[in-house]
Amino acid sequence: RVLYEAFIEWGVSSKVFGATTDRGKDVAKACSLLDITVQMPCLAHTFDAGLQQAFRLPKLGALLARCRKLVEYFQQSTVAMYLLYEKQKQQHAAPCMLVSDRVAWWGSTLAMLQRLKDQQFAIAGVLLEDSNNHHLMLEAAEWASIEGLVDLLQPFKQVAEMLSASRHLTISMVKPLLHMLLNTTLTIKETDSKEISMAKEVIAKELSKTYQEMPEIDMFLNVATFL
Repeated sequence: RVLYEAFIEWGVSSKVFGATTDRGKDVAKACSLLDITVQMPCLAHTFDAGLQQAFRLPKLGALLARCRKLVEYFQQSTVAMYLLYEKQKQQHAAPCMLVSDRVAWWGSTLAMLQRLKDQQFAIAGVLLEDSNNHHLMLEAAEWASIEGLVDLLQPFKQVAEMLSASRHLTISMVKPLLHMLLNTTLTIKETDSKEISMAKEVIAKELSKTYQEMPEIDMFLNVATFL
């Protein structure tokens, strides 16, 4: 009803043929009642759905939990924070604190992983001298997975930033961007670890299911891209 009244107020009740939604059942029902035939899934929500599924894979979930404990230790210990700054000075790096991903958004997880990757040697230097917290030290395979996740997530960040910065309608960009992500970023490589390969499969499945396996959405995106 609120949407209907807004359409009437703005004088567009006969001009709305499509809507971008978060795929919530309430929104979908409202669109159906208003005879909005094209319900385009929000690309940002779809990214988040696919990436959160990847983060919940058992080994990646365990890795992220380890990363959060490591970050929490440095954030809560003034001694560890001081030692981290000292190690950064010794390595001629700009002093910076580790970042947590308390916000339930994949971008905050990327920020946490990127900072860990950048400060790997400073972190290791502190933990080597802290016999009480050796258990927090990440293994080589875990650092490799962090690097793999950062490389995987960066293109999604670039796409999100490009779309949010655009001053024009972005519907015509969706299809080419999906094609790029599915055929480059999410292509499994021989050098990928098993965990990263599984993450790519999960994300690619979510993107394909949302946009390519729904004929009306796929056709709408094809026309928008052509025009």
